[in-house]
Amino acid sequence: MTYRLQTSGELRLLDSQNSEVSFPEKGLLILAYLLASGERDVARTRISRLVWGGPDLARGLTNLRQTVARIVARQEELGLSLLEFSASQVRVLPDVVSCDIEVLHALQQAAPDTVHALLGKAITFYRHPFLADLPAVSTEYGSWVQEMQHRCCEIYTAAIRLALPQSRSVADEVLVREAALRVFRYDPENMVAKSVLAGAQPLAEPAVPVTPSMPSSALAVASETRNEAVGDALGVLRALYQRSKEGKLAAVPAFQPAPIVEVGPLPRLAILPPAEEDGGVVSALLEDVTIGLCGCRTLRIVAPYTAQRISRQSEKAETIIRHAIHYVLDTRITVEGGNASLFAQLIYVANDEVIWADRYRLDPSDYLINRREIARQVVGNISAAVGRNEDTRLYYEGDPAAYFHFLEGQKSLQSYTLPSIRRAR
Repeated sequence: MTYRLQTSGELRLLDSQNSEVSFPEKGLLILAYLLASGERDVARTRISRLVWGGPDLARGLTNLRQTVARIVARQEELGLSLLEFSASQVRVLPDVVSCDIEVLHALQQAAPDTVHALLGKAITFYRHPFLADLPAVSTEYGSWVQEMQHRCCEIYTAAIRLALPQSRSVADEVLVREAALRVFRYDPENMVAKSVLAGAQPLAEPAVPVTPSMPSSALAVASETRNEAVGDALGVLRALYQRSKEGKLAAVPAFQPAPIVEVGPLPRLAILPPAEEDGGVVSALLEDVTIGLCGCRTLRIVAPYTAQRISRQSEKAETIIRHAIHYVLDTRITVEGGNASLFAQLIYVANDEVIWADRYRLDPSDYLINRREIARQVVGNISAAVGRNEDTRLYYEGDPAAYFHFLEGQKSLQSYTLPSIRRAR
């Protein structure tokens, strides 16, 4: 049986049936490095620095030895050998495991007559950026991932340049524009992607139709518009369409893109289902809650299968931190006097604090009628609680030194003596 390593978005090991195969996380990181970099044989010291980082090489080698033991044990359970370890080297075996990034390596070697076919294959089978959903790793490994993402962007850019003169059909145009859009999402300043998306280098027809009756001033404005594509490709296309629709290009002011506001990553929320069996009653309610929260623009929701896996683990804290989860909605069913109710509490993981909690009755007589109302209340309460907590967090993180002095003052006020009050001031 052959295996395939997925690096598009998530990092997973898949079998020939496209089913995920459980494998040690650090082993997957090692596999990803060996297969994506093309180095089939790497020194142990290099692997330890890359995967664990830090200045303490001895500690990294110790962690590597423990990981090797887990990898060897798992390979024996599966009856296969993906990685081989010697006293000084780590080696991936050929013809046993492949990697999906090979489609990009093939695209890098494309010729003019094969670039469209290879570009279509890359877009179809490599949909997401390289290891975009990888949880927290060492600084060294994170830098390598960013380098690989930049290299993938360069491969797409070179393929676009090669494919542009060879585009002869609408399908070719769509393919090149899709590749340009992927490059633009990663690098909004990429001139090749901006030119293709804005129509500055038309594939079949110009973005603004040119007719003999069009005045020279209108042609000048259309040309100027193409040169003003400075970042927002969709905005440029919208401006071009609006100008051509009105037929008064010279009278339309030059397009000014909206200012780009940098925002931090949205907090991640995991909805943990209750451990008790409920016959699907609470599951339907939590699905409604998930649907409602997906409409919020202040949260990212962890996939349900990941949340279920976390809820079944005895040591949840380590897994929650590994998946970079900021909030956890913990739920459980309680029965009192023959009446079932759902208890929900929202936990802020950073300081293990419950920031909201409530209980909802699950009366069978009117549950189907009230389920949507309960879901609406839960969504509203979670959104409000997260908003308040995020505002507070940003306020304190804006000046951590002031917050530290505030805590020191609070500590000094535990005893109302003159020296304590002076220290608090």
